[in-house]
Amino acid sequence: MEDFEIRPLKNSDFHLLHGCWLIAYGDYKVPTQLSKRDLEIYMLQNGVNFEASAGVFVNNKMAGFIINGVRKYDDVLTAYDAGTAIVPEYRGKGLSTRLFTEIERALKPMGIKKYLLEVICNNEPAYKAYQKNGFKIVRALDCFETNIAPVHTPKYNELNIFKTNFEKCLPLIPRMIEYKPSWHNSTESIKAIKNTICTFFAELDKKVVGYALISHKSRGRLLQIGVLPELRTNGIYEALISRGCSEFDSGQKIRMINLPDEAMQTKLALKNSGFTIEVSQYEMEKLY
Repeated sequence: MEDFEIRPLKNSDFHLLHGCWLIAYGDYKVPTQLSKRDLEIYMLQNGVNFEASAGVFVNNKMAGFIINGVRKYDDVLTAYDAGTAIVPEYRGKGLSTRLFTEIERALKPMGIKKYLLEVICNNEPAYKAYQKNGFKIVRALDCFETNIAPVHTPKYNELNIFKTNFEKCLPLIPRMIEYKPSWHNSTESIKAIKNTICTFFAELDKKVVGYALISHKSRGRLLQIGVLPELRTNGIYEALISRGCSEFDSGQKIRMINLPDEAMQTKLALKNSGFTIEVSQYEMEKLY
């Protein structure tokens, strides 16, 4: 019988983590293959803290992991499950449960008050296991995707969309975004990778009426889109989506993830722009 060692991760484990990530997520329902550089950006975006993360090792090879981000979320020190995976040959051996037990032991001395995660809605065994462990469903989140860069003609001929500085966008986000972003796309997460994103403003009559935040080209993500409330039905969302998608290669898979029910106009604009729902997730939390 093989011996499994579970231990906190270190910065030096990154190359092992990347290799394990590619294998463990190779058959995942949502494609999650990342280059080393994109995994570094992903971890930075999610505030991954290796002291709050752990791996399971077999003969010095990583067989699985839980990596957690740590930061204040809703003014509460929160841990966020940025990735939990076991390579196929070691699944069904209770390693995820053992990893989670070790993670919780590490989180409590750090002063963590809330643990946040997402799980695919139709993965009933997984979310019921989390419920048994004290997690509660907070809300449902839809993830959208398209292979076709949308083409859209704005309703207003005088609408001007242009690149700008991310810092200029920050004061406008609370007024323009129609929903509370999930951890992954929160403003704090985007601040952490601001040097890798494109920021667009939509201007009408010399007034900024909307914005879009787009990931680095290789990652193919729309991160946030917002429009002034009184103009949300006037095609500005679609114009921003079209301009943002033009940054990516033709035929590239483009996604916008974790949109809750209150993101009504954002979801409608995505559908109008050729996006479809790829998967739905539950956002779950456990309080300590």
